[in-house]
Amino acid sequence: MRRLLQSLSSNTTLQRNVLQRATFSVGVDGAQIFKTSSSASKHTFQESEVINEVGKIFEAGNQSMPMKSSEAHATAGSDSQPLKPFDKGMASSVAEKSRSLQELAIEGRLCRDIKSRSLAKAEASWREALAKMKVPLCVSTYVDLLNLCVAGGHVSGKQRNEFAFEVFFAMERAGHEPTPAAYDLVSKAFSFDGNASVAKRVLEVMKKRGTNPTTFFKANLVNAYCKNGLGKQAEKIYDEIQASGEKGIVSCYFSMAHMHAGAGRTYSACKVIETMLKHGFAAPSSLCVTLIESAIQRSDSHSLRLAVEWILAGSGVLDRGTCEAILEVAASRADVELATHTWNLMTGPYGYSASEESYAAIAHTFGLRGEDHSMLSVLLQMEAQGVQASPELVKVAGRHLSSSAARTDKAFFTLESLHKASKQAPSESTAVSVAALNAVIHACALQGLLDNAFATFHAIKEDFGLAPNVGSYNALLTACAVGRAHSVQPGIAVALLEDMNGGPESDEPSDEPSDEPSDE
Repeated sequence: MRRLLQSLSSNTTLQRNVLQRATFSVGVDGAQIFKTSSSASKHTFQESEVINEVGKIFEAGNQSMPMKSSEAHATAGSDSQPLKPFDKGMASSVAEKSRSLQELAIEGRLCRDIKSRSLAKAEASWREALAKMKVPLCVSTYVDLLNLCVAGGHVSGKQRNEFAFEVFFAMERAGHEPTPAAYDLVSKAFSFDGNASVAKRVLEVMKKRGTNPTTFFKANLVNAYCKNGLGKQAEKIYDEIQASGEKGIVSCYFSMAHMHAGAGRTYSACKVIETMLKHGFAAPSSLCVTLIESAIQRSDSHSLRLAVEWILAGSGVLDRGTCEAILEVAASRADVELATHTWNLMTGPYGYSASEESYAAIAHTFGLRGEDHSMLSVLLQMEAQGVQASPELVKVAGRHLSSSAARTDKAFFTLESLHKASKQAPSESTAVSVAALNAVIHACALQGLLDNAFATFHAIKEDFGLAPNVGSYNALLTACAVGRAHSVQPGIAVALLEDMNGGPESDEPSDEPSDEPSDE
């Protein structure tokens, strides 16, 4: 096309006739397409517009159109010769040096289809051009077509991208030097498609032509490699971007972090997200959710804390199941910060009602860290909310308290203080529950402190005004099994069983047959 433009530039009469036809046949202003540079006294063209409008002229037919002398002088300019009617023979002689009039019409139609944003029509015109044109399309037409492929044009994504690859390599085969824009556009296509094989072919073209990839191209290359599981190649390009100090694009960071999180490399994923935030990008909630799922599987409480923080910063919300899973991880890692933060979210802004498992998880977390006051408060709170502490939870709390006699005694005195506070200000304090006292009895039992176990048992009724339940007796029986100085106390155990049959309050129905005579 450049050869045709040069030929037209050397023949002012043909220029004016072509532009005359564009002005009067199509209704465009020829002065917008053909410009005179007064400083250099040379004629310049806007290439794609010339192809478009000249193609319209040749498609419409090549009859001459009469023109008034005044109109011709106005179009050509005061310092030019009057425009003459369109000379088909002159146009043909010029076109022979470059391309036929039919080829001009085909390329003009292609340019118009591209401009109309119809990818289906543009593809049909492009294939017609490949089949019928002997002279290659100009570079700008290829780039415009690539841009339309990436932008869309009412065609499915995969079909768009495959067409973009075809256009790019056709441009390269035609002998054209792909422009930086062409490389970036085709990189968007293989990034969306995750087509690593095409990415490698494009890299080979760049290497052959001595072209260095832009940061945008590298970022899209990272996306393609990540989507294909080519972690090492992706990390190499990603490190190059970071070493250059360039910002990159958000999809590059998303792909890297998502790849690391999916592979269980939660620490690396967090590092990528931190770099993303440093560059001013926001961490997408979907990425944080993927990181949370991976961190839960790995029991990585550190990554969970960061991911929860990033989700909240983006106004995201965690569902109940995720919150409970995070609590379980916090308990396994004795991470009080993560446990309390998640608990406050659940019971505060999220409004989730805590399950027995949730209570058990946070109580276990406090117990592992030796925060017995908080652990006992959880036991009191859950029963105040109508959630019964399971025997297993009571035993877990007892095991934490049994680490030393002093810790067990301190727990009992804490419950005494809480009971007095609830008496003085019932609306401001939580009443002591039997489950919390049973945990103390169980702690005494595990240490063989039979006297302390019985003292706590009697305090349930005498000091706290509560009735022992089955859990209380079970804890005492455990103490008897261990006994004073680790000697079994069978007599005391039998007495306890007889006392239980006397009717202690139980939270569970008894499966034992009744000793009372039947009415029958």
